[in-house]
Amino acid sequence: MIRFLKFIFVLTIFFIALAGSSIYVVYWYFTRDLPSMNTLQEYNPNIITKVYSDDGQVIGEFYIERRVVIPLSKMPKRLINAFLAAEDARFFEHKGLDYQSIIRAFYINLSAGKVVQGGSTITQQVVKSFFLTPERSISRKIREAILAYRIEKNLSKEEILHLYLNQIYLGNGAYGVQSASEVYFGKDASDINIAEAALLAGLPKAPSKYSPYHNFEAAKERQHYVITRMLEEGFIKREDAEKALKYNIKLKPKEIKSLWVGPYFTEHIRRYVEEKYGADLLYKGGLNIYTTLDVELQKAANLAVTAGLKEYDRRHGYRGPIKQLANKDDIEKFIEETKEDISKKKIEQGRQYQGIVTAVNLSTASSTGQASSKVTQERFVTVLLGDRKGRIAFEDMEWARLYNPTNNPDAGKQKDISQIIKKNDVILVSIKEMPEKEGQGSRVKGQEDIINLTLEQEPVAQAVL
Repeated sequence: MIRFLKFIFVLTIFFIALAGSSIYVVYWYFTRDLPSMNTLQEYNPNIITKVYSDDGQVIGEFYIERRVVIPLSKMPKRLINAFLAAEDARFFEHKGLDYQSIIRAFYINLSAGKVVQGGSTITQQVVKSFFLTPERSISRKIREAILAYRIEKNLSKEEILHLYLNQIYLGNGAYGVQSASEVYFGKDASDINIAEAALLAGLPKAPSKYSPYHNFEAAKERQHYVITRMLEEGFIKREDAEKALKYNIKLKPKEIKSLWVGPYFTEHIRRYVEEKYGADLLYKGGLNIYTTLDVELQKAANLAVTAGLKEYDRRHGYRGPIKQLANKDDIEKFIEETKEDISKKKIEQGRQYQGIVTAVNLSTASSTGQASSKVTQERFVTVLLGDRKGRIAFEDMEWARLYNPTNNPDAGKQKDISQIIKKNDVILVSIKEMPEKEGQGSRVKGQEDIINLTLEQEPVAQAVL
């Protein structure tokens, strides 16, 4: 009996040792080439290189990934909580793997008959972003779990969140929450509200599918889910949730008016830096490059050259319309397209647009004074910009009467503007003057909301200063 017990004991020890050895071999196999944690502890992501003018204005940006790294302290709690609610509500409780979420996702997916919910934690997403390929395999999931555990052992929760929120891709070329806040709302991450934070937090699942620029309804649906999750997790109060759900999201990418004010100058800087320091440093290193360019003088130079080209071009006359629309279907299609294009942006004085000529007017109007009766001729062209009516006065298109590609000063003269501009011509115009008060009529009686236009054409000549 004693000999049998000894045999059982030895056999048990053998199997324990065998199991331990097997586990060690498996562990060694999956960890033998895993990356070091130094990559995360020495976080050095691809960030934007910026080119500055002599007074500190941004005149150029170069990057592979549009990312602006900010500390966790500059991210408002509402933003952090939105991502936690959407991606990993138990982030501060688990050690890299959330077994409750894995089991819950398993049963949800089993019931649905397809994958509708994942069980990955924020730590696992950091692993995928920094170390692993997006392939789906048992081997990769094991390596992911091991790395997630190691990250939790080496970094604090705050450090992991800092990595995640600066590294994650959020669509439309934006990496990290700061860049995404600029791309979608034109503001810093510290300034966004609950509704905007929830919209950003809904993007990691599928940045293209939920992009508010491409599929606003899907983005709003996802945003509602995040707000509901924030309420369920106690991150916000019910009144805050209701206010966020009603908030009217306004998409407005950050505008830097000085950007590319001197594109040839900036391109020279780019080539110089790339040749001297290399492409990696230029596009990934987040350099700050300070130059001698004066933004206001450069703008003045640009305007002077543009004005000179336009004046030179007009001296040679009008080269004709962009195109002539022959049938009703083409006209209606053009009007709809321009209407949609103009509705996306505010009509601004000085900007150029394509319009269609609807009438060429040669009317007479008489005015009687005390001494005599004077007959004047009023000439103008009526133009449609989408669904907005415009008018070009004769003095704003008089230059078009002459097309003279020769040196003969009298060549090409036209006495009547109707011989040059005809109904259904698609022409280029600029906004000379908007109605005195938009929507409240113009200065010309009987012509409410008519936009005053100037006839334009793109110069074929080029110039450099």
